Amino acid sequence: MNHAVILAGGMGTRFWPLSRLKNAKQFIRLIDNKSFLEHTIDRVGTIIDIPHVWIVGNKDQETQLREHASQINQNQTLLEPCGKNTAACIAWAAFELLKKDPDAIMIVLPSDHMISPNKAFADTISTALQIVHNQDVLITIGIPPTFANTAYGYIETTQKNAVSLPVMAFHEKPNKETAEAYLKKGHFYWNSGIFIWKAATILEQIKHHLPNLYAALKTGIDTNTSIPDIYPTLDSISIDYGIMEKSAHITQVIPASFTWSDIGSWTALNDFLPKDPHNNASETNVIAHNSHDNIIHAPGKTVALIGIDNLIVVDTPDALLIVQKCHDQDVKSIMSQLPNSLK
Repeated sequence: MNHAVILAGGMGTRFWPLSRLKNAKQFIRLIDNKSFLEHTIDRVGTIIDIPHVWIVGNKDQETQLREHASQINQNQTLLEPCGKNTAACIAWAAFELLKKDPDAIMIVLPSDHMISPNKAFADTISTALQIVHNQDVLITIGIPPTFANTAYGYIETTQKNAVSLPVMAFHEKPNKETAEAYLKKGHFYWNSGIFIWKAATILEQIKHHLPNLYAALKTGIDTNTSIPDIYPTLDSISIDYGIMEKSAHITQVIPASFTWSDIGSWTALNDFLPKDPHNNASETNVIAHNSHDNIIHAPGKTVALIGIDNLIVVDTPDALLIVQKCHDQDVKSIMSQLPNSLK
């Protein structure tokens, strides 16, 4: 049986002041009055029956998870007491799936990306499911790069034109020169963080490469120990670094046929918000005079811009953010300076 596991435990600090510790990025409603998590559930629901959708989230965000994912069975919402990166939560989900379905196939995907159209996404995932059904391989979805992005990891493949390509290597986020070289070579893809595999196959890889993590979770499962009770003792490591980089020899990449964005900063919203003739992006009522290429979020207000270019303006009841687009990745850097009431 096919199952979807949505990873929904992130913080999304680059979307401050709208995102907070108790209202993380995946819960904020910025596009079509739906949260990123709601968009993800809708998208997955075109492939997987909702009773087979699982969510891994943060215990501190349980209220928000119940609100934004009310259609998901509460027994299939795994609540981490603390963040231990993606290897731990994926392994936990795989063990839980195997308890219910020994032949479980997992689609693992983040909760806070934007993808369109849904039909192309469904077709790509269906292709991956067919491959995994017949082979004990790991599948990842690669995004054809459109520019030399230094914010993403890259997947190196062969130059062969095929539905799925063997993975030669995974590469960490590159510098500008290296990213430009990847783009020029033409057989590198952005790492989307979307994976498809048998639950048993990924657990075998975790057992081999992360034996301590595997043993701790298996002991908990076998003895009916509460997994949240042992969670603080687990190793903290990403699935990319802990498994994918070491298992490239059994991994295939399927190039995406859909448009994808991880919405990693306020600037990334530019492609998803309505724009005026001067490329000011906003769902807010904006009056712009000699102002261009701005992003405005100020619900319930009219915002007037005069002689302003390339700014991000975000207004909330207790905080105002004004930042140049070129510095939007630095928003997270101010978190340590904020009082707890604004985090």
